[in-house]
Amino acid sequence: MIKPLPGYCLVEPIKEDASVGGVYVPENIDEKPMKGKIVAISEPFTDFNTSFQTPFVHSPVKIGQTVCFKKWTNQEVKHEGKEYLLVKFDELLAVVE
Repeated sequence: MIKPLPGYCLVEPIKEDASVGGVYVPENIDEKPMKGKIVAISEPFTDFNTSFQTPFVHSPVKIGQTVCFKKWTNQEVKHEGKEYLLVKFDELLAVVE
């Protein structure tokens, strides 16, 4: 398994097909997924460059959560035939419930 370094999480991208008005519209091949499932997170770490009183940084997400993240800002990784993305904590936008 891939263990992310401090400040990163490992995301399994979710590719969704959409339908508009009952017409099936496949996802554009050039489009990067913006949604994914958290597979692994880094350990908490110390960031002395932060302006917060406590420089200890925890992951903002938990394993198993579905998240939205910024487009084009992540690193693609292949492991055991599966594709994953390494996403910085700062690039996460929302948790999908």
